[in-house]
Amino acid sequence: MITDSLKQSCSSSLLSLTLDRCTNVKSEGWACLSDVLCHLVMLQELSLAETTIPLESIWTPLLHGCVGQLKKLNLAHTKFSANKGNASCCNKVNRFIVTCQDLNHIDLSGCKLPPDVLKLLLSGISDNILLTEVYLNLSFCELGISGIRLLASLLPSLTNVTSLILSSNEGEGELSTLLTALHGYKGVNHLDISDNFKLNKLKDKRFFVKTLISLVEDKENTIQSLNISNLKLKSELNPFIGCLAYNKKLRELDMSGNATLNSGARVLAQSLSVNKTLVPRSTGVQPALMFTEKRLKTSPTLSTKS
Repeated sequence: MITDSLKQSCSSSLLSLTLDRCTNVKSEGWACLSDVLCHLVMLQELSLAETTIPLESIWTPLLHGCVGQLKKLNLAHTKFSANKGNASCCNKVNRFIVTCQDLNHIDLSGCKLPPDVLKLLLSGISDNILLTEVYLNLSFCELGISGIRLLASLLPSLTNVTSLILSSNEGEGELSTLLTALHGYKGVNHLDISDNFKLNKLKDKRFFVKTLISLVEDKENTIQSLNISNLKLKSELNPFIGCLAYNKKLRELDMSGNATLNSGARVLAQSLSVNKTLVPRSTGVQPALMFTEKRLKTSPTLSTKS
C-alpha cells in the first residue's frame, strides 16, 4: 500500500505531503494514513483539503509526529463528523497548536468550526510564543455573529497573527465590533473581511464605514493590505475612499463588488492623485473608470488588477 511505502521510506525525509480531494478515504485507510503521519517527523507542509477524513481525527497523529517541523497546514473544507466538535477534540486542537514550533500557515477555510473549537484554536495560537507571522484563514467557516464576536474578544492576545482571512462568514453587524477590536492592535498586516455584509439599513452601513475610517486612521494599526470587496456598499463608502488620500500605511486595497458609481470614482481619483503609495488591487468603481485611470497614471507606483 502507498501508506506502507511512505512509512518505510519517507518517515525521516518527506518534507511535503498533499492528498487534496481524496474523497473515498474509509476508516481503514485513514487508520493507515494516521499511522504514517505519526512518523513524518520532518514534514513541513501538509495538505488534506477537501478530503473525507473527519476533522476531529486529524489532530492526534499530527500531535505525535508533525509538531517539530510543520510550517504549513491546509485542512480547507474538511468536516467534523456529526456531534464530534466535543471537548476532547477541542483539547487536541489546542494541544497541537501550542506544541508546534514553526507553524505559520493555517488554512481552515470552509470548515464549520464550533465556538469551543474556535476558542481553543485561537488560544493555542496566542499562547504559543514560538509562532510568528501566522497566516490564519477562517473564511467560509460559518462563524456568524457569535463567532465574530468571540474572535473580536480574543484579538488583543493574537499578536502573532499577521494575515487574517474572514471572508464569507455572515458577520453582518459584528464586523464593526471586529474593527473596533483592531484599534491599537499591532499585529495584522493583511485583513480580509469581504463578502460579509447583509445589512440593508443605511444607518448600519454608515456606522460600519465610520468604524472602518477610524481603524485605518488609527496611528497604532499595522494593516497594509485590506479586502472589503462585495460588502454591497454604495455611495456610503465614499467617505472611506476620501480618507485614503493621506493614509501612508495602507498599500493594497480591494473594493470590488461595491457599487460606488461615478461619485466614488471621482473621490478615488482625487485620493490617488495625492496618495502615491496605495495599490488598488480592484477598485469596484466601473462608471467613470477612465477618469480614475487618468489620475492613476500620475503616480508611477500605482497599478490596477481587473
